[in-house]
Amino acid sequence: RRALFFWPLLLAFTASSLLWLVWAPSSTNALYRAIPASATFLGVHRDLSGRWDALSSNPLLLALLESLGTEPSEVERLRDDPGFRELLRLLGSDELVLAYVPRMRSSGESAWVFAAPLGGQSQRLRWMLKSGKMPDCKRAATRNGWLVWVWAPRELKGQRIAFALVEGQVVGCIASGTLGIDEVLGCVDGNFASLANRPERLPAETPVADRGWYRNEQGQRFPYEFALTPAGGLQASVQTPWRM
Repeated sequence: RRALFFWPLLLAFTASSLLWLVWAPSSTNALYRAIPASATFLGVHRDLSGRWDALSSNPLLLALLESLGTEPSEVERLRDDPGFRELLRLLGSDELVLAYVPRMRSSGESAWVFAAPLGGQSQRLRWMLKSGKMPDCKRAATRNGWLVWVWAPRELKGQRIAFALVEGQVVGCIASGTLGIDEVLGCVDGNFASLANRPERLPAETPVADRGWYRNEQGQRFPYEFALTPAGGLQASVQTPWRM
């Protein structure tokens, strides 16, 4: 009789363990919990990993990045770097939310904040970090109950990426310091206002792979969409609150 109960329990335990290894819940709307409500720029990008070669070689996007201080040679190094490609495969295969925050409350400096669903890759990435398979990522202090990791690739010129694995997602920020992650995790925990608390600011769901908005000092938002053309061009549209 004991064996009658033992084997079903063992089977259920094994199945739940395998499910934990390959699956983690994720929701696109949940990504906005990590984005502070004070963001002035928001971008939502689908399948960056699959489109990386086209995006990283597009002359118009390269010119835009160069105007922002990023040399085309640095983008080329990232394009060919196997480590970066593996990271992009983990983070950019689904949907990536990227936002600019002019002043993080926890650090006082500006930062780029990001969030991406990991799904079944969540437990794998956690194992890779803890087992030393990603030596460039250094373990930092636990903040808000979440374990924080820091990565400082030389291409970012002194900027550091502080991130944490949270409920099947990776959330973090890019800045010269690492204190900004405190506000990101505080937003996730509901201690600070995030875009998830501002549903009127969420971008509309469209089939376009790249979309978002810019918010000026008066609080007006300018939604945008852009798409690459087969000839290597760029099609973009921006909505304004003014009537033309």
